[in-house]
Amino acid sequence: MPARSNGFQRMIKRIYDQLAPSGATVTESAPLAERGANKPREIDVLVEGTFADSPIRMAIECRDRSRTSDVEWIDALVGKYRDIDVQRIIAVSRKGFSAGAQDKARNNRIETRSLKEAMDTDWPAELMKLGLGRINVQYRIVSYTPETDPGWVSAAPPCFIEDPAGVRTSFGDFMTRITPAIGEIVSKKAFGRFKTVADLTATFMEDVTITPSVAQIISQEGSSHSLLRLTLHCNVDVTFDVSVVKRELFGDGVVGVSSGLIQLPDNQKTFRITVIQVPGKPITAPIVEEVNTRTKRAEVTTDPNKARKLRGGSSKRRT
Repeated sequence: MPARSNGFQRMIKRIYDQLAPSGATVTESAPLAERGANKPREIDVLVEGTFADSPIRMAIECRDRSRTSDVEWIDALVGKYRDIDVQRIIAVSRKGFSAGAQDKARNNRIETRSLKEAMDTDWPAELMKLGLGRINVQYRIVSYTPETDPGWVSAAPPCFIEDPAGVRTSFGDFMTRITPAIGEIVSKKAFGRFKTVADLTATFMEDVTITPSVAQIISQEGSSHSLLRLTLHCNVDVTFDVSVVKRELFGDGVVGVSSGLIQLPDNQKTFRITVIQVPGKPITAPIVEEVNTRTKRAEVTTDPNKARKLRGGSSKRRT
């Protein structure tokens, strides 16, 4: 890491002093592997630790300049961490960040701090901090490849599917019937790809191969083929809706309770997700509670009698 001012060196020492007793490691100029590259990338400050039996990597990038950091630096960090396996990215700038830089960082799950804010941070609490959000996995079957006996040679899609009992159904109905199962397989395969923060927003192709329990498929020309396997080529789109997380510590800061609100796409239902963290124990399964967001529209009136009725007929003061 390039030479830093005394202020940044004090920040790094403060991070080390706070985290070392908990068993976490703090490394300056840490080399970290980048997916798809032979040469590792250098991380200004890498914090590694284990909390609730889960390994955590937190990257801290530093900029020691006399003016606020702009969106260009955030753009560089977005590209740098696209293929690096860390759970948290914190950018620290001596003079803070421009409004545009803060917006860009927030949209790419990069946290921003001024040097003063970093000096005031409770770093053990930051290492334990969770991020909550809703991962959306959508897919579309682009094409498919049937493996048949005899081999499939028709350029047109199959016309019918025939089960072992000889009952025929259209190929379109067959695809509709297996769609839910394909969705589950695609989602599981997509979750297996999540290694970095950037993976939570991605578009990629995924192949799903199934062995249907059918006897024959019939071509448009009327020829019958035994279906051995069917490979579906799917376009997968993954997005992540981040939630603002409220975090509280109990028992002298040992037990952490993190909660946030998640709204469904139809904007009709909102859920509160709560997770409890206890050192030495696995993170609890999320507690999901539906939140009633419906509120009665306020009625405005200048009639004091009606106003008293709207308040429930009581003039007592609530404290």
